[in-house]
Amino acid sequence: MQVFKGRDAQQLERLAAAPSSWRVLNLAHATRTLRDAGAPSQLRFFQTHQLNNALFAKHTLRDHERAMFVTAPAVATKLLIPLDRYSFSHGALSVFVGERGYDVAMRQWLGLKVGRDTDPAKVSPDAAILFMLSQMPAFGRDEILQKNEISDVVSHVRVISGQDKPSAAATRGAALFEANCAVCHGAAGKGNRELGAPNLSDAIWLYGGDRATLTTTIVNARGGVMPAWGARLDPVTIKMLAAYVHSLGGGEANPVVAIAAAEPEVTSQ
Repeated sequence: MQVFKGRDAQQLERLAAAPSSWRVLNLAHATRTLRDAGAPSQLRFFQTHQLNNALFAKHTLRDHERAMFVTAPAVATKLLIPLDRYSFSHGALSVFVGERGYDVAMRQWLGLKVGRDTDPAKVSPDAAILFMLSQMPAFGRDEILQKNEISDVVSHVRVISGQDKPSAAATRGAALFEANCAVCHGAAGKGNRELGAPNLSDAIWLYGGDRATLTTTIVNARGGVMPAWGARLDPVTIKMLAAYVHSLGGGEANPVVAIAAAEPEVTSQ
């Protein structure tokens, strides 16, 4: 957790003046636009006023930031809350969703009851939304896409993964994929390692690439987290497991190091 002021605050002001992007959800800009248009407060995303004027950034963790988590993800959601009501000019409070002390910070700063849950009986509604922002959207369960649209997206994924031939459904699904999935998986479905979004265009599947499993994935989302084994297994066992998993296929080959041919030794006659 940090407090940004001075020059950092000036940079945040410039960021807050720009619309949202694939990496930054700028609710400050959206809220200001709605307010200027005279929109009713019911249209705000969060119940908590400060969050409706905040910035949410997908951030690839640096080495020193990984220690801030019990189990560090590759990419975390950084929350930037302005110290002023509507402006970042005086600075911002910064915290990663899920970092150590996150629940305490949210309770002290915003009065939110936080936990790794979306049940309103266990956590504040806004805290549930913050948790979901760092997960894959449940496109069916949350009614983001209709059943026929999900079916079209499945058709598109099966085409780009080489399992099915192009079809009208896959063409419709391509447009939906671009609008809803490409931000993480890429326009061609190649994935994004930094975001933890898998490659959907190859034959390697964690949960399965058949229509039924893909439909379940899109409807309900996936959020698998591998346990940290560093404190449970010795280094030799970890290396053996790594070699075994690599042998199953899909692993990346070690880089080939070019070795220059030795020059012939010149001897005097």
